[in-house]
Amino acid sequence: MAKNRKEVQQLGFWDDEVKQLDHDEIVLWAYQNAELVLQAWLSVQTNWKKWESRAWLKSEIRCERFDLADLPSPPARLPFPQIVKKEIERPLIKKTGYNAATERYLGYADLVISYYMPDEVCWDSHDQEWHVTARTGMLLVEAKTVMPTLGDLMRQINLYRCVIDDVVVVSPDGQWADILNEQGVLFVNYPRIVA
Repeated sequence: MAKNRKEVQQLGFWDDEVKQLDHDEIVLWAYQNAELVLQAWLSVQTNWKKWESRAWLKSEIRCERFDLADLPSPPARLPFPQIVKKEIERPLIKKTGYNAATERYLGYADLVISYYMPDEVCWDSHDQEWHVTARTGMLLVEAKTVMPTLGDLMRQINLYRCVIDDVVVVSPDGQWADILNEQGVLFVNYPRIVA
């Protein structure tokens, strides 16, 4: 175990940008616009187009032993996934070893957006009401004032994907945007030029 805090922050590289005010500006923009960032991420997912702005499908309504016509109408489907939590500088911890008893700190995510998306609606015969079940997800947001080399950026992202699969990079510098998108990482252009 590393005793020096400098050795703990990240494995193999430093994120020197964390100390810069410009970096904070980008992180705070993403934090304040988390719904926009999440919507951008979900818009590139193949299942989002089918889910967006529609009523419940028959396959998503569960009412075993009851005729749907005899029940009250299910609640309206929410038009957008709900953000549950936003965490700035969240430690990324991977559990390894026997019974996942060993924790390895891989670094710190600039921002993690936790959300849920309604999945199906079920009739509860005991409570005599509809209950909505949901899928949960997490989106890691990496802020960059200036893009590092492609190799450094992808090493950092792929290391972080050991904990959270879905990653968005927010930056005013879009030099790697096309390659990031090909790698399954969404690039979001930070709307203001950082001085």
